[in-house]
Amino acid sequence: MSGKPTGRRTALLCCLIGAALFTTGCDESSAANASGAPAGGSPSADAGQTGGEAAGGSPDPAAYEGTGFTQDPCSLITSAEMSEQAGHQVSAEPNSDLPTRCEWSPDGRPRLDSTYFLEYQQQNSRFHLDVIRDLQRTTTSPNVQRLGIGNGALLNTGRHEISVLVGTSTFRIGGGEPGQLSNDALANLARLAQSRLH
Repeated sequence: MSGKPTGRRTALLCCLIGAALFTTGCDESSAANASGAPAGGSPSADAGQTGGEAAGGSPDPAAYEGTGFTQDPCSLITSAEMSEQAGHQVSAEPNSDLPTRCEWSPDGRPRLDSTYFLEYQQQNSRFHLDVIRDLQRTTTSPNVQRLGIGNGALLNTGRHEISVLVGTSTFRIGGGEPGQLSNDALANLARLAQSRLH
């Protein structure tokens, strides 16, 4: 048996261990990783970021366990995008007590006065199961409208929020004082958030 395959395996193992330890112990000829990028090279910390996703690393997926989602909810909509739809300046505020929720509060106003939110739902929660059930029904309540977002969405005009089904997971987005965020603006934000989930 030739020694070449063993040498390639050793070089690959060296690269994988080096990548795991954030060191570069391989020579350049064997330093290509699975994505084709040279070993030791790393993507920009802010590449592809939106909203509140912190530079320097992805959020811990364990924070969203049970929701089916793995992204920081503040990364789905930027403060500028929320401000544009709301018609006034807002800033994203991750909820430290509930990592599955992001809130946008108007600048210079009391937080509870007019806060918008995006929240992942636990897949075993009654709210999540109600959304699945309501999407399967042939008719909806008078204050609920179906929307073609994700795998189905429900706009509740009474609560002024939209629930969106993405695969087997749901999130809801809404908030603000009545009339501050139009139904069209809310639908635009829900579509934008859904398009950034992966």
